[in-house]
Amino acid sequence: MWPELVSIESGGGCANRTSEFSVWILSHGFAMKTLKEAEPALLALIRDLKALSSHEALRKGLNIFAVAGIGRQEIKHSNVLAFFLDPSERHGLGDRFLRNMLRRALEKLPTLSPLSPLEAELINLGGATVRREWKNIDLLILSEEAKIAFAIENKIEAVESEHQLQKYEKSLSDFPSYKSVCAYLTKDGSEASSQRWSPISYQDVVACLDDARSETNELDQESSIIIDHYMQFVRSSIVPDEKLIEACKKLYSQHRQAIQLVIEFGEINPFSQAVDSLFLEYSNLQRFGSSSSRASFLPSDMMRMLPEFPETEWWSQSRPLLFWFYLIGNRVGLVLEVGPLKDPKHNREAFAKDLFTLFGRTRRITPTFTRVYTAYEQLNESTQDDPAAIKEAMKKLYSSVMDSHHRQLIKVIEKHFK
Repeated sequence: MWPELVSIESGGGCANRTSEFSVWILSHGFAMKTLKEAEPALLALIRDLKALSSHEALRKGLNIFAVAGIGRQEIKHSNVLAFFLDPSERHGLGDRFLRNMLRRALEKLPTLSPLSPLEAELINLGGATVRREWKNIDLLILSEEAKIAFAIENKIEAVESEHQLQKYEKSLSDFPSYKSVCAYLTKDGSEASSQRWSPISYQDVVACLDDARSETNELDQESSIIIDHYMQFVRSSIVPDEKLIEACKKLYSQHRQAIQLVIEFGEINPFSQAVDSLFLEYSNLQRFGSSSSRASFLPSDMMRMLPEFPETEWWSQSRPLLFWFYLIGNRVGLVLEVGPLKDPKHNREAFAKDLFTLFGRTRRITPTFTRVYTAYEQLNESTQDDPAAIKEAMKKLYSSVMDSHHRQLIKVIEKHFK
């Protein structure tokens, strides 16, 4: 379970574990060499964790959606979204939330947008209607006036089935005079199998709902309570609160070594175990930010070539290109992504375009985060919780892209960041 441990003979289990703990600390180059020296850091971490527990995002209060038992049930969330998306409902938002969601989907669409930015800004969706489960599509919003068919497929825990989205695309041909916009809604904005579907997240839902609320003075007390409670519920149960994220980042920066000790010696999930094992085996990979289902990294040669831009930090680093593994359901994914780059000396769009050409892809270059390569390995039910199987899937994905594209990737990086 613990990497790089040196076996030490000892008469008692506790003494042996303490010795292993000390050797592990030493092998990782920490300033703390023994358990006794590590104790102050761990106690300081505990004190700050107690302070963090008083954060408003962690305090449990009465929430009508929690009481209703909505949880992460996609059908119930789709019902709530249908209410907020319908301009005729008595929520006081009119078509503001619907327009915000449509604009967000258009911004993230991998292919060319069917609407210009000006059209999307000026569109009137006040007469739109919302259909639930029309031909199995979770949400279909139709505007006869604007000739828009806006489809949303909602996935929180489940993953798309084979050819599911392509089947929905064919169904939309029932509206030949309408412009179709498709959004693939997931917890974290995971990419869909079809480029016609815009990857949006529940963070986008909260942001669009918050913006819609701030754009009107017509909300009564009941509407405000419902909107606030739903946003609070999504933040606490599906996506993290931004203020909480900042608090956690600050905590990590102040207690980095103590937290790493807790992670290594605490209980970790199968994905985290697989990631730890992989990075121990591949010493040429530089690991950056990670979570229970994602881990970002760069090969050391690319890391040395890519300059840092401190004003655009993402995934605990500030280079404009990252690989990351992720686990969703029974799929392991590998993504190569171009992140934010605002330096006038470097052309982000040209960099992303060259990477698209390298991988033979033609997609819209989004302004902040652009996935230039994505690949998946499928796990079966018996292996999706097996760290060894997850690790092998990650190795296969990484080897596949590096065996065929490593040299070309280096050339593209050299071209833009020489």
